[in-house]
Amino acid sequence: MGVEGSSQFNDPNALAGFSNDVDYTEQQIGAFLNNEVGLSVVAIERLGQGTDSIVFLITKRWIFKFACRRQAIGLTKAEAYVLARLAKESLPVAVPRIIWSGLFDGQWPYIGYPLIPGRVGYRCDFDAQQRAQTGIVLAKFLRALHAITPTSDDLEALPEDRFGRVPMNDWIDEIESRVNALLRTGLVKEPSDRLTVTSAARGCCLGDRVSLVHRDLTVKNMLFADSLQGVVDWADARMGHPAIDLEIVYLFLPASCRAVFWTHYGEVPSAWRALASTGEHWRGCARCIAPDSGSVPRNIRLIRHSAKKRVKRCNSLLNHAVDAALNRLMICFSVIACN
Repeated sequence: MGVEGSSQFNDPNALAGFSNDVDYTEQQIGAFLNNEVGLSVVAIERLGQGTDSIVFLITKRWIFKFACRRQAIGLTKAEAYVLARLAKESLPVAVPRIIWSGLFDGQWPYIGYPLIPGRVGYRCDFDAQQRAQTGIVLAKFLRALHAITPTSDDLEALPEDRFGRVPMNDWIDEIESRVNALLRTGLVKEPSDRLTVTSAARGCCLGDRVSLVHRDLTVKNMLFADSLQGVVDWADARMGHPAIDLEIVYLFLPASCRAVFWTHYGEVPSAWRALASTGEHWRGCARCIAPDSGSVPRNIRLIRHSAKKRVKRCNSLLNHAVDAALNRLMICFSVIACN
């Protein structure tokens, strides 16, 4: 969740189906920061809430992020570790620099850091030239991030995201299983023969490259002024394949700007590009429904909850997304099989 600026989670419908294990009021947080942290609170504003934390702006200078669900405790602790680790590195854009961390009420982790100025990406209207310039900064940032050599402490503290490490046939089997489960629910139409993949793609793997990856690098977690200023929300950061973060090249940059990005990031195997270009759709499709389950999963229920009067429209969009994902998967597998 992007915490600087208005959050996408200020819309209560975005959190339908989620419930907090703990909630916080401005009065509680103000008293806690005054009495326990020793911070003089002049003003306090609840910026928004994500699925794992609630964020407050303190005295228009500090961001404090408090875990609000038990399953998020580990995420907040992991984010604290990652940000402490990044404080030792030189990155071309700002990342949160933790000054305070600890436990609220003895069990709920929190972190506090100076506000990073800038507007959340989805609130910015960029022309092609601005996107191209942003692509250069983004490339330099990701190149520096992915060049960080994992230490034994990193590997112990941050579980590895195996996306990109699993042989292609495992991904094919997983996607076929989940798409077929979606078909059984009636949420999508028959995707014809697009689930048929070439035998040459089976058994391929992208290699053993592991680096520190953000894993949620979208415009909602990117802050802009004239160009990219900062990257926030590192709760999902893990050790994993760089292609996870390279999805942003295809999600944010128009085709005309991508060559500039690769010039500054550095050349990568074509399999990386194929995986990055289909990654968002691939993982979204694979996570649409729990394996070995015929039930409608939580995220599909949320679509219906937030737009009960537009269920047919939602189902149509979902069907289109799955269809597009399968088309791109075929391209991905074909490129990888040729390497």
